[in-house]
Amino acid sequence: MEYVNPLTGFRVDGCHPNEMRQLKGEVGVVARADGSAQFVMGNTRVIAAVYGPQECNSQPELSCRYHLSLVQALSLNQIFP
Repeated sequence: MEYVNPLTGFRVDGCHPNEMRQLKGEVGVVARADGSAQFVMGNTRVIAAVYGPQECNSQPELSCRYHLSLVQALSLNQIFP
């Protein structure tokens, strides 16, 4: 559920409730990665990077590492007064 300010009629990101956020995509954003991409939609930014290939072990394995950066957050009192 998105919060829409009843006084202005806008969402927290400044758009009307029925407006689509613009989606932007870009590849090659991490210089040391073998492949990378960045997607931006509204106030959300996602960066993904791929490193490899690497030598396989005897057992197939999938490992994932992630780093979550919280750049800006609103308190719940600002979102749900």
